[in-house]
Amino acid sequence: MSGARAQLVERGQEAVAPLLALLAGPEGGVPGVAVLLAGSAATEFADHYSGIDLAVLVPDESWEVVAARLCGGRVPEPGEVRSLSLAGRRVKVSPWPLGEVGRRARQWDDAVLYTLSTARVLHDPDGLTGPLLALARDVPPAVWGEKAALAYRQFRQRKASLAWALRRGQPFLCLDNLTQLLTAALSLCYYLEGKPPANRKWLFRGALRTAPGQALRPLLFDLFSSLGDIALLGGSFSLRRNRLYRLLGEIQAQLEAELARRGRSGVEVRGRAAGGG
Repeated sequence: MSGARAQLVERGQEAVAPLLALLAGPEGGVPGVAVLLAGSAATEFADHYSGIDLAVLVPDESWEVVAARLCGGRVPEPGEVRSLSLAGRRVKVSPWPLGEVGRRARQWDDAVLYTLSTARVLHDPDGLTGPLLALARDVPPAVWGEKAALAYRQFRQRKASLAWALRRGQPFLCLDNLTQLLTAALSLCYYLEGKPPANRKWLFRGALRTAPGQALRPLLFDLFSSLGDIALLGGSFSLRRNRLYRLLGEIQAQLEAELARRGRSGVEVRGRAAGGG
C-alpha cells in the first residue's frame, strides 16, 4: 500500500468513531452498521488530493431511523452524499440500505461492483459486508463476456453516429459521440480482464493500465492529437481521408483482436450485438 493510501485509510478510520456517535440512538447505542472507505482514497489512484468518502451500509430494518440521523430527521435517498465534519476534517458520507446494495450487486451493476472490489472495510462488527464482497469477487466469466459484447456494440453504434456527424460538419456532435465511444472502448478494456471499470474520473487512466489498454495506448494518443480534424466546415465526405476516423478503425481492429485472444471473435460479438436490437 502506498504511503498516501495508508494515510487516507488512517484518516478514514479516525472518522469512524464520530460517525457512529452521530448515528447512535437516544440511549447512545451504536447501530449495527458497516462503514467502508470508498472513492479514490481506497483505490490505486489515491494521492494527496484524495478526500475521504465513507459508505455506510445500514440493515433494511433500521434504515429509516439510522439514515435519518445523518439528514436532520429526513430519510435520504440511497447513496445520497452528505458532507460532514468528522475528526476535524470534511468527510463525504453516503448511506445505503444493505438490501439495495445487494440487489445492485446481484444485477452486476458496475458502480457497485467497483466500489465493493476496491473499498476498505473500516467497521463491520456484524459481518454485513461478507456476502457482498463475495458477490463482487465471484462474478461469473459469462457476465464479463456479455458486458464486453455490449460495450463493443456501443462502440460501433457511436462510431457510426460519428461518421454521420463528420459527413455533415457537426463538430460538437462529433465530440459528444467520441466521448461515448471512448467510454465504451475503455470500459471494454476492463471487461476483457474480468473487472468492473473505474468511475468516469479515473476511467482513462485506469484502462491504460490494463493489458488491452496498453495495446491501445499509442492509438489513443494519436486520436487525441488528431481532434483538429473535426473542425471541417463543409464536412468530410470521404471518411477514408479523415485521419480521426481512420484511427477509430484501427482502434476497432485492436479491440477485435483483443476479443479474439479471449475466444470471442469480433464477428461473433458484432452479430450478437446486431441481434440484440
